[in-house]
Amino acid sequence: MKTVVMCALLAASLLSQGCCFLLGVAGGGAGGYAIGRHQGAKDLRLERELNAELNRQNHAKDEALAREQARTLAMEEKALQDAKAKAEEALMAKQVNHDYKDKNLVVVSVLKGAFIFMADLVRHLTVPLTVDFLRVASYQGQKSSGAVRLELDTTQPIQGRDVLLVEDIVDTGLTLAAIKKHLMAQNPSSLKICTLLYKEK
Repeated sequence: MKTVVMCALLAASLLSQGCCFLLGVAGGGAGGYAIGRHQGAKDLRLERELNAELNRQNHAKDEALAREQARTLAMEEKALQDAKAKAEEALMAKQVNHDYKDKNLVVVSVLKGAFIFMADLVRHLTVPLTVDFLRVASYQGQKSSGAVRLELDTTQPIQGRDVLLVEDIVDTGLTLAAIKKHLMAQNPSSLKICTLLYKEK
C-alpha cells in the first residue's frame, strides 16, 4: 500500500511539471509498477525534422558519391581509349616503317583535324621523311556540302616521291577522293592513305 501511494505521489508531482506518464503493472507480479513517458507533439515534430534532415544529408552524400564514381569511371574509360589509340598508332607506324623502308617518303597531313594524329604517328616513324600540309573545305556547318575547295596546297614538289596522305576521319569519302585526285595529278611515285577513323555507312 505504501508503494502505491509513493508512486501516485511521484506521478502527481511529475504531472504538475507538464510530463505525461503511464502508471501500471510491470510484468505479472503483484505490487510491481512502471512509469513510462509519452512523447508530446513537439517531441514528435522535432524527431521527424531530425530524421528528414538526416535523410537529406544521406541523399546528398549518395549523390556526391555517385558523381565521383561517374567521374572516376569516365577517367578510366578515357585512359583506356587513349592507351588503345596509342597502341594502334604504334602498330600503324610499324607497318609504315616496313612499307617505306628505303623510300623517299613525304607525309601530307590534311589540316586541321589530322594534325595531332599525324604528329603522333610521325613520332613513331624511323624512316627518313619530310612533312607537308594541305587544307580543303567541304563542310557547311555539320554537313558536307559535296563541293571540295582547296584552301592551302602543299609547299614542296611530290613528283616521283612516295606520298602518305594522313586524314583524321573519312566520312563520305568525297573530300578524300578530291584530295587524292589533286595529289595524283602531281605524279607521285605512290600514294597511300592513312586514317584515324573510317565511318562505315
